[in-house]
Order: sequence, then C-alpha cells, then structure tokens
Amino acid sequence: MGNVLIDPVIPEKEQRLADKIFSGVEERLGYVPAGLRLYGISPHLLQSFSSAVGYFMGHERLSQKLLSFIRYLVSSEANCRFCIDFNQGILLSLGVTEQELQ
Repeated sequence: MGNVLIDPVIPEKEQRLADKIFSGVEERLGYVPAGLRLYGISPHLLQSFSSAVGYFMGHERLSQKLLSFIRYLVSSEANCRFCIDFNQGILLSLGVTEQELQ
C-alpha cells in the first residue's frame, strides 16, 4: 500500500455502514487498500463497489484466481496502484506467492 494524499471524511451518519464494509474487506484481505478507503466518502458507493466485487469473488463457476490475475494484469498495464494493490491482496489471500506475482 502506498501513501495517500487525501484522507477521506466519512459522513458521521454513515460511519457504521462504512466500518462494517471495511471490516469485511480487512477480514478477507488482511488490510483495507488505501484507494478503497476513498469510497468511504460515499458509503453507498462503497457498498455498491464491494457488492460487485463480492459477486464475482463468490461466483460458483469462475475461478477466483483467474479473475484476480486478469484484474491484476489489466491494472498493471493501466498503472492503477489502487487496483494493483487490491488484486495483489486478493491473490495473496488465495495462496499466490510474491514470486508468482512478479
């Protein structure tokens, strides 16, 4: 994870929703990627994004490792640090080694 230039302020009335989502991400990945924290500005957008990712992560017929590698490679080509870190975290949680990612 890299340093962030923006420290998002989560609306007080939606803090509980954001905290719930972030704790689920942290449980799954071991951390919350800095770029994902930016979604906290709009917890409903955070929820929508997390649901979309969750849909594919829980898909019965699609290999999670394959989907994550595709996102990781596309993110690398686009040089999207948030996406690279996010998908790297998923791949590491799926048992892929740092050496394999290189």
